[in-house]
Amino acid sequence: LISKDVIVNEEAFNAYLTLHGVTHLHATPTFLERVTLTAGFIRRVASGGEECNRQLADKFYPKYDFYNKYGPTETTVTSLIYKYVRTDTARPTVPIGKPVRNTRVYIMSTSGQLQPLG
Repeated sequence: LISKDVIVNEEAFNAYLTLHGVTHLHATPTFLERVTLTAGFIRRVASGGEECNRQLADKFYPKYDFYNKYGPTETTVTSLIYKYVRTDTARPTVPIGKPVRNTRVYIMSTSGQLQPLG
């Protein structure tokens, strides 16, 4: 695992990514907001664990494929994913997406009732 000393040092972090040929970076929006990527191999940046704003997605797009992901914290599994494209400029946050392949997602009320679309 990457050490805390490397994670908190932007230059060391980028050197680590390059040294290890990292192509996909998945992190929380809070972490991604404070990092500037210079590593040459990165192709995909994914945000998850917190609400992602459009400005963060724009920071990485279109240089990298940018995804916003959502899933239950208890299992740290991606259930929903959204590939960002700069089309919906009126929305301040990035959608959490659609269910990953071969899965379904049900939105329930606090009383356990299935909710209608929208």
